[in-house]
Amino acid sequence: MQGQQVPTDFTTETLSNRVVFLEAALAKKDAVISEKDVVISEKSADLVKLSAELAYLRNSNTSRLQRMIFGSKRERFISSDFPEQFKLEFEPKSVEIDQQR
Repeated sequence: MQGQQVPTDFTTETLSNRVVFLEAALAKKDAVISEKDVVISEKSADLVKLSAELAYLRNSNTSRLQRMIFGSKRERFISSDFPEQFKLEFEPKSVEIDQQR
């Protein structure tokens, strides 16, 4: 209806031409709507994928940080201030080397 004048005579021919024109305009708009629906569905799929990835990364980073902060410490520094603690010698004594020869 934009850019067109409303007919003043209501003959069968003008009304049928008007119906054809309006149906063509409606078909164009339906095509645009269907294209936009495809784009929306693609964007929705991307959104679901990214949301799942975000949830995974949040959980994995949170778990990793909790392990780093609160997890068990396998390598702790233990000072030599405790005489009752045994000491491991990493190098064999020179007497032991001579005996093995």
